[in-house]
Amino acid sequence: MASVTTTDINCGPCLYNNITVPGKVWCLSCEEGLCKSCTNSHKGIKATRNHKVIPAEKCHHVASIGHLMSQTCKNHNKVLDLYCPSHDAPVCSLCIAENHRECKDIVSLDEVAKNVVSSSSFCNLEHNVDNLLKNLSQLKTEREMNSKQLQNDKIAKITLVKEMRRQLNKSLDTLEEKLLQELSSNAGTSETEINNSLSEIESKTKAAYVVQSNISHLKEMATDVQLFLAIREIDKSVTTESNCLHEIINQHKMDELTLDLNTKPMEDMLKTNSLGSVRMERSPYTVQIKHPKMKEAQIPLETMRNKIDQIRLQQKTCIQYHTELSVQHLFGCMICSNGDIILTDGPSKKFAVFNEKGNHIKDISVPGIPNDITEISEDRIAVTYGNEEKFEIADIKDYNYKTAKSVCTTSTCCGISCDNGKLAVKRAFEEIHIYDINEQKIRNIRNDNIHNNFHHVTIFQGRIYFSNTSLNIVGSFDQLGNQLWIYGSYTLVSPTGITTDGYGNVYVVGRDSKNLFVISEDGQKERELFKYNATPLSVHFDKHNNQLLVRDCEGATVYDVVFDNRR
Repeated sequence: MASVTTTDINCGPCLYNNITVPGKVWCLSCEEGLCKSCTNSHKGIKATRNHKVIPAEKCHHVASIGHLMSQTCKNHNKVLDLYCPSHDAPVCSLCIAENHRECKDIVSLDEVAKNVVSSSSFCNLEHNVDNLLKNLSQLKTEREMNSKQLQNDKIAKITLVKEMRRQLNKSLDTLEEKLLQELSSNAGTSETEINNSLSEIESKTKAAYVVQSNISHLKEMATDVQLFLAIREIDKSVTTESNCLHEIINQHKMDELTLDLNTKPMEDMLKTNSLGSVRMERSPYTVQIKHPKMKEAQIPLETMRNKIDQIRLQQKTCIQYHTELSVQHLFGCMICSNGDIILTDGPSKKFAVFNEKGNHIKDISVPGIPNDITEISEDRIAVTYGNEEKFEIADIKDYNYKTAKSVCTTSTCCGISCDNGKLAVKRAFEEIHIYDINEQKIRNIRNDNIHNNFHHVTIFQGRIYFSNTSLNIVGSFDQLGNQLWIYGSYTLVSPTGITTDGYGNVYVVGRDSKNLFVISEDGQKERELFKYNATPLSVHFDKHNNQLLVRDCEGATVYDVVFDNRR
């Protein structure tokens, strides 16, 4: 049935004759409006006199239930005028022909619908609808009551939770205070131990300064014999104190102390009535304390000069490169003041660090291809970079490279050496530059014998020593740049790495002759110390411990250098 309202109902028969007249009633069977005149005619016709009509103002009710009252067959668009009891369905004539040929007792729909209002089916329907409404009303009431009860429960539970939280806060405050007291107690114990150690160190430091002052006075006022005798007595005292220092370390009095807090999960806190526990952890003191070496120091300097025939090497440590290291551009090597060994690795742009026993400690990344390296002071080094026109001063505390200053040059740099606040830097195909400790250039040393790209340089007590691979020579200049001596030999071929000991004796390796030479301070004497199977590349002398580091293309070797007075 079409949706209609009171304002748009017109008389259907009149509208058919092109006359617009408002409808007064609505025929439910004809589904159209009727004016007063047509209503009377409608009642007078036998076919329509039993049609039910309603006032036009009630049509809006019909509109809401029209889909329930439609008498038009949805499948064939014909009037539903028959009823099939077998299928309990209203049908049209075409429905009978298609789907109900076998059905019996097909009757007129009008016959079945007579007195439907008073039928039991209609009564049951009304009763079921009433029951449905009652059930919904009951459910609504129960839900509303449940909602109110839930709100009341919520308020009660919130109050309970807040009380639990108050009790828990009280317990946690107590546990916190207990744990903090334990933490303070352990921290106080550790602090007391550290302060006691500091007091002991301070006492020994004052005593060491007294010894140092006595040595200065002896140098100024004592005769050589008196100084020799005094050194022996002072040496005993220093050795005793050094042994005592080692004993303190062995007794773990210098261990690093830290506080470890072991907290517990919440459920364990409540069960054990504890937030956790505090303990003091000890880490052994790892910095190696060096024993004093007074044997060589007691030998006067002048006595050992030019005594290269008394030099003897005792192999101490042998280092094998690990697989990551390349065999190219492996020139720089150094024994640090703490005893560790650093080897440069150009292609990998890093330093490889080893301990005194030759075990690999760490790799240090650097900002370029390192060529040569020298120590300026503890934790500070100078580095040349073979592919860049500069050299750098860098801090390597904890073996983390940090550039302190970068000094630009007009060409790439090769060898570099530091002694007594002076830096000697060899420039490629050019002169040797001398810098002070603030990296300010003091002078240039120019000479035809040093115009070569690949060689090292070392500086000691104001003298500069160099090697020249092309000319097969080793030479020396004074601090003003005057040439002191030049040495060359057919047994020393392509000299590269060069260094000096504490007496001015010069150690140099021959790259092509595969040997290690020592040359006297005045350049007048030479001696082959060692012959190698692998190609030696560089050399460094640790003057604090009388140790010589020789690097070759396969590894590196550390020697103790001993002066044998019997030779």
